[in-house]
Amino acid sequence: MKKRWIWRSCVLGTVVLFIGRLFYVQKGIFFHPWHDGESYSSLCEDPDFRELRIPHKDGMLHGWLRLNSEEKKAPLLLFYGGNGQNSSNAMQLFEATNAFTYFEGHHVLFVDYPGYGLSDGSPSEESLFSAALAVFDYAVELEEVDPARVTVLGYSIGTGVATYVASQRQRNGLILVAPYDRALSLYNETLNIFHGPMMLLARYSFDSLSYAKEIQVSPLIISSRSDEVIPYELSLKLAKAFPTPVEPLLLDGILHDRYFFHKQVLESIQQYLHQRAA
Repeated sequence: MKKRWIWRSCVLGTVVLFIGRLFYVQKGIFFHPWHDGESYSSLCEDPDFRELRIPHKDGMLHGWLRLNSEEKKAPLLLFYGGNGQNSSNAMQLFEATNAFTYFEGHHVLFVDYPGYGLSDGSPSEESLFSAALAVFDYAVELEEVDPARVTVLGYSIGTGVATYVASQRQRNGLILVAPYDRALSLYNETLNIFHGPMMLLARYSFDSLSYAKEIQVSPLIISSRSDEVIPYELSLKLAKAFPTPVEPLLLDGILHDRYFFHKQVLESIQQYLHQRAA
């Protein structure tokens, strides 16, 4: 009897440790917060950029508005980034590579998720979604922004955030770069064990399939057969979930962190923005 109790205790302890470790690993799969002090300092000295601090239930969210139009009230491109991006680094990179010329006529807003950059809080699915809505509601009240012409852009993990926002708020357009259908697919790409009862151990859902069904605007979906992080099949699966027909732009030779260096990607975004702003 004592040996059986010891054996059961060991098994239970092993299971508890496995589940705890699994929860920790899941956060590491999805979130990689950091701050780029050098890019932050550079943007502080550039008059085309405005530093923003937006109230949120977990504190303040930090980000940048790139003034990119001469209109009194201009369209806005609202950017929800990837899990390894921060606003200072991304905006500085867009500036250095002249990406903003493709977004001309649209102000560009990029605000860090909780725990990223200089934003307060800690990243989680709930905190990202809550913060994303707070950013959208703040953005449409800016005096430089035409609230009827806001296009939401999501990249990588940010496509789940952008799809959620688009299902909850009135927006003019939706751009998804390297999107996925739901978090379970990403889990299994990294650790292929989340099937059957193990699905209950998934910590995050990011269920873009469900949110897409509530979106009437036709999105621009961009994916790459060469994406080594998010398989293009997941993008195609998501495209089928929208009520309006969507023909994804499927490219070759673009790795996951190189989309915004590719001319065809930027030109496709430019064309979509002009169509939606007209």
